[in-house]
Amino acid sequence: MSLSPMQLKAYFISEMHFALQEGYTPSGAYNIPVDISDLTIEVESFQHEDNPRDWHFRLKVALDIKEPKYPYRFIVIMDGFFEVVKDYPMDQVELLVKVNAPALLYSSIRELLVTITSRSIYAPIFLPTFNFFEYLKTLPAEETQGSSGKETLSESTVEPKKPSRTTKKPSKAKK
Repeated sequence: MSLSPMQLKAYFISEMHFALQEGYTPSGAYNIPVDISDLTIEVESFQHEDNPRDWHFRLKVALDIKEPKYPYRFIVIMDGFFEVVKDYPMDQVELLVKVNAPALLYSSIRELLVTITSRSIYAPIFLPTFNFFEYLKTLPAEETQGSSGKETLSESTVEPKKPSRTTKKPSKAKK
């Protein structure tokens, strides 16, 4: 067994809003699955300017529809800092982190929401799995390839430069 070439160094919740949805009628389900097309998912990535193997990701997951389809509305923004090991091929680093880092943060958000909603009067909400590789393929090429236009972190600050936000409403899964 070996470690992943991408290591999580730290993560934290930078913003969270949670509310019960007025008008919701309980279905009696054990858990409440969310349709992926009802979620808003935003990914921001920042590559360290001095060390291209260090990355900062910010992931926003939101369910903020006005109709009472779900018992909850929420917005969670989670930041994570990642490092890729030195012996991993440099030409594969960007793809590795842009697929796996948001996937790791997403699973943390899923567990956070299950924990919080399990303490509510309704059943816990359950986020579906999400394919960040397919998501990455749907983004414009300038946001996914090369170093031009890439946002960076400087050594002296934790706050990233103003990012260009990548926002995409997930499409319904094909059956």
